[in-house]
Order: sequence, then C-alpha cells, then structure tokens
Amino acid sequence: MISRRRNPIDGDAGRPPRPCHAPHCVRYFLTEHPRREWRTPRCGDRAPVARHHRRHQAPA
Repeated sequence: MISRRRNPIDGDAGRPPRPCHAPHCVRYFLTEHPRREWRTPRCGDRAPVARHHRRHQAPA
C-alpha cells in the first residue's frame, strides 16, 4: 500500500490556500471555485468601495 503525505496547509482538494484580494485583508482562504477572489462577501464588498473612494478622492 502506498501512503501519500499531504501538506497540512492544503485543503481537502489538495489546493493551496489563496490570499484574499480585498484591501487591507491579510487572510488566506480555501476556495472551491477558481474565480473566487475574496474570503467572504463582506471582503468582496470592500473592493468596489475602495475603488470608488480612490476615483473620487479630492486632490491633495
């Protein structure tokens, strides 16, 4: 019988965790879908808000 060692950081699917793309989020998550970019819906809401603030920021 051949035993395969798994990396304890890998998820059930054997994929490594991905970093969250939300601004100021430093956490990693395991994803089941390759296009998922955010850890939670709340993190996903932060990205468009941050883009809006950057576009409408008053010149300093």
